[in-house]
Amino acid sequence: MSTSPPEILFAGRYRLSSERLTGGSAIVQKALDVRLNRWVAIKTPSTELARDAKALAEFEEEGRILAGSDHENIVRVWEFIDAGKVDESCHIVCEWCEQSLAQLIGDAVVPMDRRLDLVRQLCAAVAYLHEEKDLIHADLTPKNVLIGGQRGIAKLADFGNSVSPGLVRSLRPTYQYSAPEVFNHSVPIAKPVDIYALGMTCYELLVGPEGMRRAVPEIYSNADGRSVQLRWLNWLLDVRKVLPPAHAVDECVPPDVSRLLERMTSKTVTERPTASVALQTLAGVIPQVTPIALEDPQVKIDAARRQRRMVLGTTFAVLFFAGAGIIWAARGVIAGHFFPRPATVAPVPAPASVPVVQTPPEPLAVKLLIDVVPENVPVTINGTSYADGQTLAARAGESLQVDVQATGFKPLKEVVAVNSGMQRIAVALCETTRTTKVRVVPPPEKRTRQTAMGMARAKLPGSCPSEADLQVRRRLGDEACGATYPGSVRNPQLYLQFTEEVEVRIVSGDSRPVACGLEVSECVKREDYTFQPPPYEEEKRVPNDACTSTLTASS
Repeated sequence: MSTSPPEILFAGRYRLSSERLTGGSAIVQKALDVRLNRWVAIKTPSTELARDAKALAEFEEEGRILAGSDHENIVRVWEFIDAGKVDESCHIVCEWCEQSLAQLIGDAVVPMDRRLDLVRQLCAAVAYLHEEKDLIHADLTPKNVLIGGQRGIAKLADFGNSVSPGLVRSLRPTYQYSAPEVFNHSVPIAKPVDIYALGMTCYELLVGPEGMRRAVPEIYSNADGRSVQLRWLNWLLDVRKVLPPAHAVDECVPPDVSRLLERMTSKTVTERPTASVALQTLAGVIPQVTPIALEDPQVKIDAARRQRRMVLGTTFAVLFFAGAGIIWAARGVIAGHFFPRPATVAPVPAPASVPVVQTPPEPLAVKLLIDVVPENVPVTINGTSYADGQTLAARAGESLQVDVQATGFKPLKEVVAVNSGMQRIAVALCETTRTTKVRVVPPPEKRTRQTAMGMARAKLPGSCPSEADLQVRRRLGDEACGATYPGSVRNPQLYLQFTEEVEVRIVSGDSRPVACGLEVSECVKREDYTFQPPPYEEEKRVPNDACTSTLTASS
């Protein structure tokens, strides 16, 4: 009798299912823990990630962070499998969640109170992460929030980008949820980065996809042909662009929650509240509801039915109390007709009115372009260093302390008052020295010159041809530098004037020396004289007193 082979389980206890999700950096496989009879997710780094030592270290760090977290709104890790135990890769085994927040946002049947409760849960998760773990998630988006469990609890996931506060590092941002300061790589990563991403995520959760299209129509229109991510980046870096109040997009959003989201999504870091303050604000506004699982279609139908019953109940209550009010008023009229009313008591004077304090309008946000000449010199504004071409977010009426201290340039220290029409801060630095041309007259030189008179006399024996040439050339040098006097040997004497040491010889017509006698006598005269070299110009660095470093603020 044949027996079936034993079942092969992953790591000895997990039965892999066919459901598998593949992302840019990891592969997530749904599996059944046969020992505890529960569904789990096995997260494995992708092939590209496994080749990158730094990225692999971040993956392992994510596992340690999740394993050390104890909060219902953060994904729980059940096991971390080291590389070599099952295969060459490491694995994170965590709880399985059927849905992401990005999928839930597009679900129109989810009631507003349920969405508000998810906002509260997300604030609780970030507050725990900031206060208890002292960590920054740095990649909070709807795709990195999961909806899990039978009660549909929001759970923060994907901690691959998480950092400790104060570190300076470049992130892999999702532009729609990235704070403006993320793109200033000289600024340390701080907790307000998470607050901005949390505010943008909660805003989208409350108003939905259609509400986002109404709030920022320029993002979702394809008029300029650019990608949505690029349009989000341009919107983000323009400090004048802000989200409209959430309750103006969807009237079901409570105004207090809408004002909180305005502060959380502010492009000015100091205006954002902490996660704990946001959670305290929500505690008095959002009623805590019983979470439900949203992955079951029947639950969605029940939610829609409950919403219809709520509307009918509200209508009935309004009609009931309106009718009761009419009956009560009629009763008072009848009673006053048949029974005399007691004497009226003098009304108590109303207290003095309290003067209403008019809250001044919030100053306008201004985006300023930094323009520096020369381009390689940094500029410090309110203690933060900026380079040429960077942008600065400010508020109208704010004072900016501009300070430049650079070697070779005159220092600059000025205070600029920002106004609503300002768009550019231009800094032109003046060098401490300048280049000028100087006329140089070299000193006279003592030189000696030599003048010589030479005479060549040819002896004409029988072997010397009568048509031979007399050649004069330099002793040291090429024959081409000399001179040839054709047929000069017929003249018994040749007088030459030369200023160098020369060689005189008789050559034939083909310039070969001829064996003939030749006498050369010379008289050399030497004399000293003074030579004046001509003047010339040279460049020289001199102190630059003609200019100063300047700052110009323009519209």
